[in-house]
Amino acid sequence: MDFETIQSLVSTRIRVVRAEQGITQNEMCHILGISKKTLVEIEKGRKPANWPTIVAFVSLFKDSPTVQYTLGDRNPIECLQTYSRKTVFQEENYYDSLDEYWKPIIEHEGYSLQKHYIHNHYRVVDRSLNVYMRSTDYKETYEFLERIS
Repeated sequence: MDFETIQSLVSTRIRVVRAEQGITQNEMCHILGISKKTLVEIEKGRKPANWPTIVAFVSLFKDSPTVQYTLGDRNPIECLQTYSRKTVFQEENYYDSLDEYWKPIIEHEGYSLQKHYIHNHYRVVDRSLNVYMRSTDYKETYEFLERIS
């Protein structure tokens, strides 16, 4: 997945989430900090939302089932973070109890390199699902797995 794909997916869901949440266009404009004209253009598919609007929308509506399904993750902010930064190392162990979107690729000495089956990014976890690293780069993720195991 790339920026344009995320931009397209999220842009087409803004109206759906607005309706799902019972929010008027004026309220959504206020929440996202955009003009009504911009919101109408996004909702009608005339133009995609820009990155700041996407980040605000996903952050503020991360609990929406539509946003979670669209970005294929219980925590959609992680999806944005991984694709914007390319590689994310967890400073502290981050426990992810929901691994339904992840497919193990390599298991090695208690660690697993996994691939997100929707977005095709990678992560390294231990048996308890503590996440140590996420990346869009397979080679970098594999090298990290080799270093820690």
